[in-house]
Amino acid sequence: MPVDAETEKVFEAGNDEPKVKDKKSPAQVKEARALLARATGSEDDLIQNQRLMEVINTLFLLSDMDEATKNAKIQDAVDGLCAIDPRDELERMLAAQMIACHHAAMESFRRASLPNQTFSGRDMALKHAQKLIATYAKHLETLNKHRGKGQQKVTVEHVNVAAGGQAIVGSVESEAKKRKPSEPNAVEHRAEAPMEIIKPRKKTNARVKMKNGGNS
Repeated sequence: MPVDAETEKVFEAGNDEPKVKDKKSPAQVKEARALLARATGSEDDLIQNQRLMEVINTLFLLSDMDEATKNAKIQDAVDGLCAIDPRDELERMLAAQMIACHHAAMESFRRASLPNQTFSGRDMALKHAQKLIATYAKHLETLNKHRGKGQQKVTVEHVNVAAGGQAIVGSVESEAKKRKPSEPNAVEHRAEAPMEIIKPRKKTNARVKMKNGGNS
């Protein structure tokens, strides 16, 4: 929901005093105040101003920029902070840094695309933009982990086990997966019956009778 310049404090660059314009209905003002209170983590006007100025002061506002353009950039930053919807103090700080990283990266891209920009200036601006968007991605990953979005959870509702079977709940690994790749297969010991030893027959000097009755 866009936050209006009325009670939602549209700031001028470098000026801590809000401009107040009466445009919203009382219900819209109440809703916008609640959204700002959640985005800044406070219902106190002074604390809201201070925390919003932390974000707004990171914006690059040209000196010759008209008031409408300045207010539009400020409004965009405030809307982005409200869209992240920080739920605690840690998320509020992360959200402020994410808004700052985003606008700084877009400013770097803008400078890189200037018509008279030199090659070295363009290269430097693009490198800055690359670092900033990488930082933004890390902030987003941190925010998601803090909110528990980085974890996967599997819920098993029904388990059917046939007769004689056994259900196992948990992580199951085979012996082949547990064994290291470089570890050779172990040789198992099995108890077996002892091998029968066959004794050689003794040589005898028995006489062999010939058919003709002679002795050998």
